[in-house]
Amino acid sequence: MLLAVILFTDSSSRRYKRIGGFLHGLAHLAAIFFVGWWAYRISIWIIGHYNVENSTCRNLIWFACVLVIPAIGGYLIGAIIMGLYLFISLHIFGRHDNEAFSALKIEDYKNFLRLHIDRSGALTIYPIKIEKVPRDWKPMGKDRIEYYEPETAIKPELIEKPISV
Repeated sequence: MLLAVILFTDSSSRRYKRIGGFLHGLAHLAAIFFVGWWAYRISIWIIGHYNVENSTCRNLIWFACVLVIPAIGGYLIGAIIMGLYLFISLHIFGRHDNEAFSALKIEDYKNFLRLHIDRSGALTIYPIKIEKVPRDWKPMGKDRIEYYEPETAIKPELIEKPISV
């Protein structure tokens, strides 16, 4: 997991990639440890508080705690750690802009790939961006076939030169 997070780090600098990725991964590992430890402590508290004597019930309580609490805690804390990582990477180091903006649910700044395969089998990739998406749409069509068109023109642009593979 630590290696995957290091490889995910967006940088051409090996030093930044290793340090930033390691700290990001370490934060996730620390969260896993503490949420798991907290789940275990809660299971011990429940067993002691309710004086559970039956070993099957004790095992079920322990299992439920270490299954449910890390799932919910990991969902919340993992998202917070990832959000902080993207925030710091974007605002301090100027990296991970694509991941940070996609997480914000901003309607604008969309991009996509157009793939063209010609008759010989050669692939050409066109990276396209749309900086501002239309907000207002007008109904079009006749006879129960209705569709919508934007009131303002969409302005797609190439992000970079097409890539032929």
